[in-house]
Amino acid sequence: MYLLKHFAMKKRYPNGCKVVVVNDIIADHCAESLDDHWTLTQNPTSDYLNHEPLGEVLVNIQDIINDLISLTLQTIEHGISENWVDPGVVAVDAINQREVIPGAYTPTKTVSASKNISEAFYQTKAANLPPEIFQFYKIINELGQFVSGALPAIFGGNMQGAGGETAAAYAQAKAMSLQRLQTPWKMLTIMWKTVFGKAIPAYMKLIVEDEKYVKKNEQGNFVNVFIRKAELVGKIGDIELENSEQLPITDEQQKDIILQLMQLNNMEVFEALVAPENLPFIRKIVRIPQFRLPGEDDRQKQYEEIEELINSVPIPDEMTGGLIASVQIDPILDNHKIEAEICRGWLIGEAGRLAKVENQEGYMNVLLHFQEHTAEMNRQAAVMAQTNAAAQEQTGKDTKTPSGSKGQGSEKVKENPNGNVPVQ
Repeated sequence: MYLLKHFAMKKRYPNGCKVVVVNDIIADHCAESLDDHWTLTQNPTSDYLNHEPLGEVLVNIQDIINDLISLTLQTIEHGISENWVDPGVVAVDAINQREVIPGAYTPTKTVSASKNISEAFYQTKAANLPPEIFQFYKIINELGQFVSGALPAIFGGNMQGAGGETAAAYAQAKAMSLQRLQTPWKMLTIMWKTVFGKAIPAYMKLIVEDEKYVKKNEQGNFVNVFIRKAELVGKIGDIELENSEQLPITDEQQKDIILQLMQLNNMEVFEALVAPENLPFIRKIVRIPQFRLPGEDDRQKQYEEIEELINSVPIPDEMTGGLIASVQIDPILDNHKIEAEICRGWLIGEAGRLAKVENQEGYMNVLLHFQEHTAEMNRQAAVMAQTNAAAQEQTGKDTKTPSGSKGQGSEKVKENPNGNVPVQ
């Protein structure tokens, strides 16, 4: 009977079955594969699913460390020796009831003329912790790090005798330390990738309607990110997870890198450093709140204008019959180069690409504003070129000697018979 039921269930659910049991009562059951919903790590060094834990080799070492710590605490607690006294020489009850005063005199009894009072006292010898125990503890600790592979370079510990304390030395030491953890690290990355490979299709299957969430962009503004159900169609071909294994760089190290880049005297590198998008980063590295970067106000002004542009629509141009941006540029005060770069970065960025689909009028409004900045830059460049050309032409006329004329030294002056005015 059991075999018949087994074959019947196998035939009905060839890939597996999910059964929901509540208080020993079957509430629901459906066809479902265990591998499609459960993800387990697989250790390549083990033949079984339940492999030996990574911390098993540390059990003995941890026991030794616990004993050393317990012995050290007990030695400190019992480090004060115990005193014994002869009650025939000292009145113990009287001493216990008296307040201890520095320099006070305590009367004693004389037992015999030949017996010294010091012979009536005895002090036990206190236990002393040998200095070798600290060196032994250090060796055990290093042995535990070596066995487990959790070297100080991984968690940012101090590396003594590692050939320097520079960022490059720490990065090299970390890379060498991670090689010992490569097997468990691969296990975790493969499992994490498999989890996402199952979670994303499950989300695509269970989503009911369009969803959105709010996130903070690089400028500090909160933007809505929409997840469209209509876009979640098809199958996932491959999943690739990105993970960073670089050591975190402190602000001081970042500052040194920026100063080194500035000393290269490379115009392209300098333009990249002073780009509008990098101004907040440079300000963070400088660490001077009163320090004002050129173009910082222009950058903030343009982001505020973009926020206003995407919440409005273009307006008709009565002169040309076309459309112009609802927020007009200021030909005199605006830094057109910086504001045009900010507009272009927003248009091709994630927020701009989303607005191009979800808010076409707002996207067009920002695009018109960008075109106005670009047109004004081109007009000013043309005016500057004409001014320079006119100045060069005037300079050439002033320095050029007319053809056929003689120098001042070769002129012959003769008197005018009608007056004293010389003529040539």
